[in-house]
Amino acid sequence: MNSLSKDLKNLLDNLDLVDMRFIINQTQIYAHKLVLAASSYFWKTQLFGNKTRNNEDIFTVVLSDIDPIIFKKIIEYLYTREILIDSKTVDLLMEYSSQFGIENLQHLCSEYYQNNLSSENCVKIHNLACKFKDENLKKISLKFLENHKLKENQVLKNSFLGMEKNDVTQLLLLNNLHGSEEIKLLAGIIEWSENYCSKLQMQTSPNSIQFVLEEPIKFIKFEYISAFHFLNLMHRKQYLTDFLVHKLIEYFNNSQLNDSIIKENVLQLEFMESKEKSVLERLILWGQHFCLDNNIDINQENLSKYISPFSSMLNFQAFTPTSLVQLLETKIFPFELILENLITNIQKLISSKTEYFIKSEKKPITSISEIKVLLIETNHFSRNDIISSIKSTGIQNVDSVDARNENVTFEQMKNYDCVFTFSYNSYKNPQEIGNALAIYVESGGGLVLAARDTLNTDDTCRIEGRIVSDGFLPMKYGKPIDDKPSFLGKILKNDHPILKNVKSFDGGECSYRIEGNATNGSSAVAFWNDGSVLVAEKTKQSNFGTVIVLNILPYSDKVCSNYWRSSSDGMTLIANSVVYVSRVEKNGQIMK
Repeated sequence: MNSLSKDLKNLLDNLDLVDMRFIINQTQIYAHKLVLAASSYFWKTQLFGNKTRNNEDIFTVVLSDIDPIIFKKIIEYLYTREILIDSKTVDLLMEYSSQFGIENLQHLCSEYYQNNLSSENCVKIHNLACKFKDENLKKISLKFLENHKLKENQVLKNSFLGMEKNDVTQLLLLNNLHGSEEIKLLAGIIEWSENYCSKLQMQTSPNSIQFVLEEPIKFIKFEYISAFHFLNLMHRKQYLTDFLVHKLIEYFNNSQLNDSIIKENVLQLEFMESKEKSVLERLILWGQHFCLDNNIDINQENLSKYISPFSSMLNFQAFTPTSLVQLLETKIFPFELILENLITNIQKLISSKTEYFIKSEKKPITSISEIKVLLIETNHFSRNDIISSIKSTGIQNVDSVDARNENVTFEQMKNYDCVFTFSYNSYKNPQEIGNALAIYVESGGGLVLAARDTLNTDDTCRIEGRIVSDGFLPMKYGKPIDDKPSFLGKILKNDHPILKNVKSFDGGECSYRIEGNATNGSSAVAFWNDGSVLVAEKTKQSNFGTVIVLNILPYSDKVCSNYWRSSSDGMTLIANSVVYVSRVEKNGQIMK
């Protein structure tokens, strides 16, 4: 029996809605005029005659805020139990079937969502499951979220609006929801809290919203939120400024309590800030004397007026978070300036979880054979091909790690002279690897990055974190190019060590690369023949390591015939890049 037949049988068995009956030998049989008339011309004539009904005789229901096309599909479904559900109609069908209590249709929509879950829609579908109290869909979508990396822009401002408080907390517990879009998570739960207060008919006051936010905000990872985005959010939600700053500090203090390495970093920073504190004290003392000498009241407003113009004399990044909070409370220096430095320092202290302020002490390298290289890859089948390229000019020590399954930390990197990384599949945690690479470069380590998928703007395989956001790389994310064979083109620096013995480079049939130019503070070394950058370098500060971007897919046609031609000088290009950033010394000078 199909679902329509079941519904009609239930209708027949439910005497509340019958509107006629037959009496046969003292037996009563109940029925519905409309069902009989729709099924039999005889009964239509008997029950309704042949007259045409006027619109005035029709029972009318006026609906607003309903899409008439979708509603007509629902009515047709009720009569036929047939309906076409697709990505354009499913959201409204789910909403209306829930609104009008059509459980069979709601179940069909739920099945559609389950069969079409992806990394691009899983947050939205989980939200709908929570909104419509679909426990099975909620369970399935949550499991999907646990096991898949999200596409960029999955976390939207309204991602939580249909959820109960426990649903929001449960979602925020998922590690792979956190990362480069953390600001959207924070904005999303703030938007949710405002709507949740209205839903509970609570007064939408700062106190009510802060009460609702108290538990969910504990799961926000503030180290992933830039100072710019944090300040921008506070401009839009000024009533939450004190609350958000308090939660930021609370988060940092909890992180410090639970991590001995962060504690150690803070101790290092306390040592560094002593010099800056003496400058600060002298500046405040000068401000007080200036007020006295000019018969001006010594108060916060006047001290701020005369001292804050000299803020540039202080390096606020050398202050601990505790000291910066104290400066915030004095209200002498510009609020945004201190808060920006507070956020930046907290980010560095938490995201590094290692000896951020201690430069690695390594013995100088005096020959190429001494260079130690760590290959961080996500495509195991091509590993040996890249290792062969790296070793082609005499390097002997190359270790590799599969970053699909392992988070690579600074502790692992710091004993190597060069890190070479590329992605073909997703990094297990692209944010944490990017943060660790930034610390490694700040500690003097050299980095070579193959850009094709690692910096592909459309790819879930790309690297993230501070190595990108803090401007270490000589190229930004770009769109992929693989439309035709391309070759080594214009060379800007013929005598550059990376190009030593590189006479040609043939990218192969597809010549995989990304669009893009060198970033500010970077130098292009060579281009493809179509004008896109092939090699670029950047050294952000003199005591930092050098970063090279090779705008290629780093494996040769020995792996696949589409890749760069091994008959050209690709192996030499890769090996030279590794040697260059490894800073081999000769007679106390870096070899160039």
